Amino acid sequence: MQPTSVEYIFCKTPSEFEQGKNMFREYAESLDFDLCFQGFDSELASLTTKYAYPEGTLILAMHNQIPVGCVGIRKLEDGTAELKRLYVKPAFRKLQIGEELMYLAIQEAKNLGYPAVKLDTLASFIPAVNLYKKLGFKEIPPYNYNPFGNVLYMELNLDFPTSL
Repeated sequence: MQPTSVEYIFCKTPSEFEQGKNMFREYAESLDFDLCFQGFDSELASLTTKYAYPEGTLILAMHNQIPVGCVGIRKLEDGTAELKRLYVKPAFRKLQIGEELMYLAIQEAKNLGYPAVKLDTLASFIPAVNLYKKLGFKEIPPYNYNPFGNVLYMELNLDFPTSL
């Protein structure tokens, strides 16, 4: 399979958001811990508002009209964007889909006028951490609650040109 067989869509319709919700669920099920501490059920219930224009977006990677990856951008209280739920199905990894989703999410955060994008991730998610660093994300102090000790908090400043 070639990476060019993947199409990227910005969710707008109820059907697209439902596909995004299913991808978020698949992401959560792939973890070896529960996301209840992040209010995951509430997040799923408000997907069409928190991850929609003008304050956010939900991007799906589609292969043969089937979602194979996702990423979301939502607004934080401090006026920055937060990147959430970057996920690519295991069979589609190593095709740069995660990287393309990140490029699209960062560009959309810029288009929405955000000065920065923040994220949190587990240090053990080495491929994701390496991708974030490659894209220019820098470690920052914690900006939210996370009960795990191996969490990295990162931010990308969007106020200056990047390699995007």
